[in-house]
Amino acid sequence: GFNSKMNDMEASLGLEGINDFWFTFLTRKSSWRRLVKFTEKYQDKAMFSYERTGTEVCPHGFSILLKGSVSTRKLCETLEKYNIHWKRNFGCIPTQHEAYFHLNHKTGDFPNSEYIGDYGIHIGVHQYLTNEDLIRIETALKEYFES
Repeated sequence: GFNSKMNDMEASLGLEGINDFWFTFLTRKSSWRRLVKFTEKYQDKAMFSYERTGTEVCPHGFSILLKGSVSTRKLCETLEKYNIHWKRNFGCIPTQHEAYFHLNHKTGDFPNSEYIGDYGIHIGVHQYLTNEDLIRIETALKEYFES
């Protein structure tokens, strides 16, 4: 475990952004919802971020998990072609992150987490995305999923 309490310096920096909280939250949420709606037609090829009934997501990223053990290589290349920054999903800590190899877990011990690490990525949905940025993301995803 970690002690994650803020110190005075961190709290003072956090207070500076509190007035922008709702702008940040609502802007991220709007971009995220737009991508959720756009990708509904591709659910046979991938799983995407979603929000369960009764919950409220404050997204930092939009997740894409390819179905059927399809390599993410082509998806990543397509996103890069459109200058869209992406990151690998977090992966399975005991089997996919070298710092934890001393725990002696083997590939296959955590199949669901390992699948997400191997076949999932996410795209940031920060509050500075423009309409043009979202159009570029949609264009790249359409190109990938419809090719």
